[in-house]
Amino acid sequence: MSKKLIAGCVFLFGMGLGVTAFAGSASITPEMAQCIYECKQNGGTQAYCWACCVQKQCPVPID
Repeated sequence: MSKKLIAGCVFLFGMGLGVTAFAGSASITPEMAQCIYECKQNGGTQAYCWACCVQKQCPVPID
């Protein structure tokens, strides 16, 4: 799959989540959708990735 197609699918998926779970709270940009996709690929939960990528409230990792 091409990167543009993946980014487009992620964008649409993110838009669907934004409309259903967080109606009216924020609009998703392609960059946010890509951030969510990469966050989830690295093991983040949907809630963590949404907070970090869309709401810009990333918890500081404890080492």
